[in-house]
Amino acid sequence: MCSSDHLWDSKISACKECDAGFYGINCSKPCRYPNYGHECQTKCNCSARACDHKIGCPIEILNAITESSKGDDKKRQPSENNTIVIVATLTTGFLLVIVSIIVVTKLLKRHFSRRILTTERNIDSFVVECIMREDRASSRESAVNYAPRVCYETLYSDI
Repeated sequence: MCSSDHLWDSKISACKECDAGFYGINCSKPCRYPNYGHECQTKCNCSARACDHKIGCPIEILNAITESSKGDDKKRQPSENNTIVIVATLTTGFLLVIVSIIVVTKLLKRHFSRRILTTERNIDSFVVECIMREDRASSRESAVNYAPRVCYETLYSDI
């Protein structure tokens, strides 16, 4: 009913190609050595005893699997290197943030300490000015109590 290298499949009610490793009418013949696989078109590179008509040389398949797994090891190695690079980058970034915080803190401390010194100088000069006013005003009896009170009220009004 089907042509050569085909087999009747009752499930689909049609002819289908032979499975790998078979040929002929109704796919009744296995591939002959050294051929194997789909339409018996692939050649075995092993002995007739080791060659399977469906899959070929099992040792070759085992070697192919081994080679592909070695390739997987090579593929994994860069990902391990990537992990090292990521950890190094994060550590460096963290250290840069810490160093930046320390530098900014020191600069702010230096800035505010200068500002405090300037404010102290201004306060000292103001107090000296008030004392001098007080000395001038002490000669006049009416201004003795007024001058120091005005100076200190002015001094502490900003605080």
